[in-house]
Amino acid sequence: MSVLTPDRLDETATTPRKARRGILRTVTTLAAAGIVAVAGSGVAHAAPITSGEFDFVSARIVGSSWQLGSYDHGTEQPISTPADGWQVPASQNNLIPADDGGNPTIYPLSGGGLRNETGTAAKLTLYSVSHPGTGTGQLTIKLPGTTGATKYKWTETGGVVTNNTALPANFHDHYNWQFGADGVYYVTFKVESASGTTPTVAYKTYKFDVK
Repeated sequence: MSVLTPDRLDETATTPRKARRGILRTVTTLAAAGIVAVAGSGVAHAAPITSGEFDFVSARIVGSSWQLGSYDHGTEQPISTPADGWQVPASQNNLIPADDGGNPTIYPLSGGGLRNETGTAAKLTLYSVSHPGTGTGQLTIKLPGTTGATKYKWTETGGVVTNNTALPANFHDHYNWQFGADGVYYVTFKVESASGTTPTVAYKTYKFDVK
């Protein structure tokens, strides 16, 4: 299985290879401003995000292609993936919860949402995960609660063991993202139509720095 390298986190690519070609010039040039605009992607954040409520993976259709981005519940608008990703504070014990449970001091980063902004049913696949370094980290994305259904699961020893699910039209829900160890995770998703071959498939890599 190919693993996308993380050097173009602000682009949705139509093939895995296209997601490996340098950081967006707009983000590089305007990083000092903190926030920049990226056409078709909403608001772009150049700095890492450490707090707020987000749908990390949000699918939309631009022209004849699927596009993956994110969605900020603070502003209720789409955003481009932050160039330096999200930083999960140590207080969260490697967990991004579906909601902060009324404890924003302990869980400043929450949401874990998956969203389909379109009226077209899609299939969202956890394509690959890269967790450089040592440790026994894994990633599980599941509905809250002890009996909550698992949407996606990845282990370092077994690769992606639960990797795709339907993303119905106009779908939106929040999940717990549990990381098994500290470190940086590069999580790549693939989106395509649930039936047929159009719009064009897209891939996107999301970065999470877990403290």
